[in-house]
Amino acid sequence: MALSLVFKRGGDNMQNLVMLMAINIIAGRYTYERVPVKLKARVLEQLQLSGLTINERGELVEYKR
Repeated sequence: MALSLVFKRGGDNMQNLVMLMAINIIAGRYTYERVPVKLKARVLEQLQLSGLTINERGELVEYKR
């Protein structure tokens, strides 16, 4: 995935960026607050697909459907 960002071959590059942000949030290397406003909904969706979400205090917590 990281290489696809470098070489820009096919696919939705924004989706790749969204996924990288979600992965880094899960790993603790990035915060949801740093995500650009236009991408927040998509990043939150990726987190929820991973079984996680952001609570009202900005903390990563388990997503309960």
